[in-house]
Amino acid sequence: RGRKSELFTEGTNDGIELLWAPRPFNMRSGTMRRSIDVPLVSNWYKEHCPRELPVKVRVSYQKLLKCWVLNELHHRPPKNLNKKYLFKAFKHTKYFQSTELDWVEAGLQVCRQGYNMLNLLIHRKT
Repeated sequence: RGRKSELFTEGTNDGIELLWAPRPFNMRSGTMRRSIDVPLVSNWYKEHCPRELPVKVRVSYQKLLKCWVLNELHHRPPKNLNKKYLFKAFKHTKYFQSTELDWVEAGLQVCRQGYNMLNLLIHRKT
């Protein structure tokens, strides 16, 4: 409290100009943030509020902290950047092999599988 600090410094004008920056700097997209959204006081309200401050200031601390906690709870973790391709994964299993077959061979395999299934159904024990 007893410390005096300057109200304006050499970078003050640049900071004020950033507040009223033109489009695209005033919009959110990707990692770009609007100058209003930069959390200047986030470290303040994450700490304990001093007892000597007025009630309305302590309530503001609580509200800011509550909003921050809610946002953190509802924040999803980022998606994995290396995509897993299902078809490539299936290709490496024994059930999804690809081969070169002609139509007659494929037809014979389907008939044999159908015959085996029908045999299993007929001779099924109940």
